[in-house]
Amino acid sequence: MATDWHVDYQDERPDIRSNGQMIRVRDVHFTVDTDPGAGQTGTVTVEDVPGYADKARALIEAKVAEIKSLH
Repeated sequence: MATDWHVDYQDERPDIRSNGQMIRVRDVHFTVDTDPGAGQTGTVTVEDVPGYADKARALIEAKVAEIKSLH
């Protein structure tokens, strides 16, 4: 649940996997809303495929937890 953070915006771009395959990814930019760490920003990158939002959400929640533990 996004009670500690919100998504600011997303960028779509091409990327290359380690095997040389071209893929599309999304850079999801977010801001932490609650203390500790309120106002801190971050970005996660996920492959742009159906269901990417669930993966992005899990990555953002992990980064928010890390940010909060450092403050």
